[in-house]
Amino acid sequence: MKSYKVMFNKQEIQVEDNALNNAKVIQKIKTTSKNQYTMYLIAKDVYDCLKIAKEQYASHYEEKPKSIEVERLTAKPQNKVIYNQAVMNLVNAIKSA
Repeated sequence: MKSYKVMFNKQEIQVEDNALNNAKVIQKIKTTSKNQYTMYLIAKDVYDCLKIAKEQYASHYEEKPKSIEVERLTAKPQNKVIYNQAVMNLVNAIKSA
């Protein structure tokens, strides 16, 4: 099992209503992230994570998301080991003093 960060509607595109009548549609398109929603999941792989994320979003908001981004989270145990070793050295120094 791996942990993932899923972001919905990060780069949502909004088109104005009257943009379809004009020839210059590109000028009427805006991107926004005001509807961005982040979810943290644990899944077997990316496809499983995507499936779970879509189901959760659809059941909560009763609509499909405009965009989905999946990012795998990784733990860095090296920092914890160094920190724990530094604490142990401090404890040993205090005991010996």
